Amino acid sequence: MSVRFEKPSRLVPGDVIRVVAPSSPFDVEEFERGLEVLSGRYELRYEPSIAERSGYLAGDDRRRSEELLTALCDPEAKAILSARGGYGSMRILRALPHSLLRNHPKLFIGCSDLTALHARFHRAGLMSIHGPMLARIGALGMDHAAPLIDMMEGRANGRRLFAKASRGGDAEGRLFGGNLTLIAALLGTNELPDLRGTILAVEEVNERPYRVDRLLTQLSLAGVFDEIQALVFGDFLGGEPGADGTTMADVLEEFLDRHPRLPCLSGLPFGHGERNEPLPLGARVRIEGRALEFLEEVVN
Repeated sequence: MSVRFEKPSRLVPGDVIRVVAPSSPFDVEEFERGLEVLSGRYELRYEPSIAERSGYLAGDDRRRSEELLTALCDPEAKAILSARGGYGSMRILRALPHSLLRNHPKLFIGCSDLTALHARFHRAGLMSIHGPMLARIGALGMDHAAPLIDMMEGRANGRRLFAKASRGGDAEGRLFGGNLTLIAALLGTNELPDLRGTILAVEEVNERPYRVDRLLTQLSLAGVFDEIQALVFGDFLGGEPGADGTTMADVLEEFLDRHPRLPCLSGLPFGHGERNEPLPLGARVRIEGRALEFLEEVVN
């Protein structure tokens, strides 16, 4: 890959984290509980407009864009943490020029719909964290936040996560990934990063097995699986079988049968489940057996 990656600064207790809502509205009670969980360690700041609603969006595009720009340009903030996913981050990608991201490097944290923003940071050459968001931390508590805190503060190098199954051999490369629907949606745009040589991690929620089959086939037809070093499947939740009885496990297994030379981990604990382990996007990782090992920190 030709992108040269920069690591944002690691956090220490007392640092400022900007909380943003670039996608859909959040549950206010979970948001406030998330503030309680993290405010004992960091100073959390957010715009008064963060709880605005505009249909399925957390305010209109202008509000959400300006909120992100304010967070990026805050000289005291070390990190930007999303409140919730949902939908909408793709609509404001062009409000974040690569030069602005590089000139104001911040550690960005989020998942789900925020995969689109991770792609923007990745293309700008900035590492980021695919991990739990504030409202989810509020729902699940400090245990859900502890691995994220370790990664933000530079204590994740050498950590190993274990999948339920592996096949196809070992691999090494830079990590990118997130929600499968978002990655497929970025195909054919200028927003999807160069995936050559990467280890690609994907997860999904509330999509029927045939729809996941279609998304994987779309990536396959686009040549994605010919370019990457390996594939990692996270959680695939809520995808109930249709009338034909085909399960999500059937779809994923059949996909791997069609790509026998592609190293793959299945069932790594990240995504929309109760255990959403943080992943260091842009950092080098290694697949060895059933383990995904982090070979470097995502922060300096």
